[in-house]
Amino acid sequence: MSSNRLRVIIDVETANNRSNISIGYPNGQELLTVKETSHILAGAISLLIKTSSKGDKFKDYEIIREVVDHLNSEFVDSDSFSDLYVNPKIV
Repeated sequence: MSSNRLRVIIDVETANNRSNISIGYPNGQELLTVKETSHILAGAISLLIKTSSKGDKFKDYEIIREVVDHLNSEFVDSDSFSDLYVNPKIV
């Protein structure tokens, strides 16, 4: 069985009560589409939330609700993505 390792790099910088989030890939790795990257990150979030059932003080359904609420608030708030920049060489 062959395997294919892909990596997604997430860099977060906070300043002035805002977060600057960059998504990239290691040098030499093929670029992924936004859809492919979204599915990888969704899988990672699912895995992370599922680990909460292994002793974290939060219940998985509580974290899921908070994540969904966060996504909803980001897309409703017109200021959230006002300075969005997509580098075609990265995503």
